[in-house]
This record gives sequence, structure tokens and C-alpha cells, in this order.
Amino acid sequence: MAADSNRTRASGDAGASLPRMPGRCRPLMRALPALVIVTFLGVAVYRLGAPSLWFDEAASWLNTSGSWQFLAQRVVQGEDCGGFLYAVILKIWTSGFGASEQALRFPSVMAGCGFIAFATLLGRRIGGAAAGCYAGILAACHPTTLFFARQSRAYAFVLLATAGCMYGAMALRHSRRAAGILLMGSSLLVTSLHIFGVLVPVGLLAWSLIASRGRCASREVRLVLPVSLSCMAIAAGWAMVMHERIASILDDFWVRTTLVQAWSGVLREFLPLPYVSIPALVAGSILLARRKEHRSTFVLLTAIAATVAGGAILASLLTHGSHHFILPRYMLPLLPVLLLPIAILLSRLPVALGASCAVLLLGAWCNERPPQRLYRASDPWGLDSRAAAMHLLKNRRLDERVLVFPEYEGVTLAYYGVGSHKAAGRRRQLDTLDRLQTDGVGYWLVFYGNQGQELQRQLLFNGHPLSARFGAIRVFEPFTQRTGPHSAAQ
Repeated sequence: MAADSNRTRASGDAGASLPRMPGRCRPLMRALPALVIVTFLGVAVYRLGAPSLWFDEAASWLNTSGSWQFLAQRVVQGEDCGGFLYAVILKIWTSGFGASEQALRFPSVMAGCGFIAFATLLGRRIGGAAAGCYAGILAACHPTTLFFARQSRAYAFVLLATAGCMYGAMALRHSRRAAGILLMGSSLLVTSLHIFGVLVPVGLLAWSLIASRGRCASREVRLVLPVSLSCMAIAAGWAMVMHERIASILDDFWVRTTLVQAWSGVLREFLPLPYVSIPALVAGSILLARRKEHRSTFVLLTAIAATVAGGAILASLLTHGSHHFILPRYMLPLLPVLLLPIAILLSRLPVALGASCAVLLLGAWCNERPPQRLYRASDPWGLDSRAAAMHLLKNRRLDERVLVFPEYEGVTLAYYGVGSHKAAGRRRQLDTLDRLQTDGVGYWLVFYGNQGQELQRQLLFNGHPLSARFGAIRVFEPFTQRTGPHSAAQ
């Protein structure tokens, strides 16, 4: 009995929920984490290649479509100031498995499975087997996890690396060497994935200083400090390499909502149905803060949340315009921080009540953001670039050209084999129409979403026919001064 007790303490499991568990439930608790991961894998892989790529995914493909020198040039330009490591991973992956939609997205699926595994381990370390199961289920069923696990972007890897950092930090007292290796690897990974990823190691450093009450000679500080300083040095060096891209983003960026709308969007992204999720988060946080053995964990979660949110606010204050960086995907490390207290709360309830509350909560989340829509479109706006590209390939003559609004969406069409020409900027779109009418060359016009609304109205006013719509994409038939509007059927 004493040996079992010591082993439980050494593993870091609180085990408080186990005595309330009927004996017949314990085998299920052991098998449930693996079942959750396998189920998530099946749900994420199902129709993985059905939705067409959208711009962010096409940009990932473009980074890996050329030589290594081309990749280096692309990542320095940096879409949204992303890191370089994901591009390297995807380049190696696609060289062996191709660049189909399924192949591009599958590494993110595996990263999502890894995130769920770490979430389970985190919950188990904090609150025992039941908390681990709840944490894994919440992570697997959260709409954000499934959304980014089906994207050929680095965000699923950010979730994985953040959870690895948190688990390594929590395990430092019990398994110094293994936890130190995990902490260092995860910290370097999250720093190399995105320019904001360094905020996680900064949060770990803040936690170590607070937990040790400022004693720099404590074990946590001695282990975390060199890791955090190394990550900050890497982030600073990477920012110097990308200084031109960072300067341009500080001057102008596409996120221009009000701060109230931005923070509301962040809350709804991570805590769907806030009036249900937020009280559960507060109650779980109080449980962690009140128990002495969990106080260090509470400080860790608070430190990471504060640095991640504070970093985005600080970056927004450095901008030179009305834009900001309060965006859910830049704050993805908040997701495991917010889910763990809810899992702890559910594990403290009687088994039947906790399971019922979890089912109701997950049902509310799925009703708020139905997962089946992910099988129709990979982006939030319902774009279908594949169908638009197939329409152009079928109906466009060899001497006709394609103009895309906005221009950067030409990358998406290029993935499907449709080349495009540069169009005028937003302020000169009507000049573009005048040029098209005198050029003598047929131009197909492709508009994504609300881009070029003034030009679209002018086209419709002049009797320019709309050829087809594919979700939020509008395709206009060619127009020239010599031939006038003509039907693609001709």
C-alpha cells in the first residue's frame, strides 16, 4: 500500500476522483484515451481531401513547391509572420507523399492527435484518471482542434507544442531529465512555428519565477531560464531576418475589427456558448487555486494566458494604423489553458453527473459550431477554389486571361492549374475595367468574397454577365471592346 501511494505521488496524479469511481468504470477509464484519439483520427481523416484548399493552405503548398532556396525566400517573406519549421516539415513530407489535399493536411491531423494525447496526460497529472479522460475528450471534441487539424498550416503543431511545454513544466519535479528534454524540445518547436510562439516560453519563465518566489537558484528557474532565453534569442534572430515583413504588417494588416469584437471573437472561438463555458472555467480555476497541491498548476496556466494575451496586445500597440493582432489563431496556446480547469471541474463531480454535464457541454459546442461544415469547406467563408478552377479550365480559351481579386488568391487557383495575371489594386479597380475594355484581350474576372464590390457593381451595370458562383467566389465571363460580353457556352 505504501509503495502504491508513493508511486501515485511520484507520477503527479492527484487521484482524487478515483475513489468515487465504480470498479467497473476503471478499465473504461484506462481504454478511453486511446479510443478518443482513434475516434478523432477517423473523424479528422474522413473526407480530408474533399474541401478545396484556401489561400493559407495554398501558401503552405507554394512554400514547398520549389527548391530549398525558394522555400527560404518564401518563409522570410512570411505569411502572417509564421515560422520556418513547419515549411521545412511540409517540404520533407511532400517530397515523399506528394502534394494532394490529403497529403498536405495529414501532418496536421497527426499533430492534432498528439495534442489530444498531451491534454489527456496533463489532466491526468493534475487531477487523476477521470480528469485526464475529460481533458482528452474536451480537446478532441473542441471545434478549434478539429478545424486546425484539417488545415495544412502550422496551428495544430502550435497546440501540440504548447501542451508539450505545459506537461514538461509540470513534470520537472518528478522526472527532471525526461521533463527537461520535453520542455526544451517543445519550447523550441513552438518558437520556430510562429513569431508569437515565443510567448509560451516567456510564460514558463514567469511561472518559474513566481512559483519559486523569485529564488533564481530553485530547480524550476535553473531548468526553465536557459530554455526560455534560448527561445527568446531564436525569436529575436528570426524577427531580424523578417524585419521587412514585420514592418509591413505593422503598417497595414487585414484585421480591423473593434477591440470589443476581437476579444468577443477570441472568447467564442475557445469557449463556444460563453454563458455556459465561462462559469465552468471560473469554477474549475477556483478549484485549482484553492488546493495547495494544485496552486503551482494554477500559476502556470495564469502565466501562459497572461503572456499570450499580453503579447498580442503589446504587438497591437506597436502598429501604425487601426489594425491589431487580437486573432484566435495567434492565441491558440490559450486553448489547453482554458480546457484544463473545465476538465478538473467535471472530474470532481460524481461520475454520472460529470459525464452528463460533459455530454451537454460538448453538444452545445457542436450545435454552436457544427463540425459537419468542415467537410464542405476548409475555410470559414465557404470558398470553393477547386470548382472555380475547374470551371475556368473547362470554359476558358487559350488566348484568354484570368484576373483575380484580391491578387494573392491567384496562388489558390495556381494550385489547381489556373494561372492568373496581376490586376490593379483596390483603389484602381475601375481603371482596370477601362483598361479591359480597350485591351482587346478576353479577361475572366474572379472575385473572392467581398473583394472588388465597386468593380462588380460596375460590371453588372454594364451588362457584364456573371458566369458562375462557387460559394463566396464569383466568376465573370470575358469582356473585350472588340467582342463584347460573350457566353462561355459559345
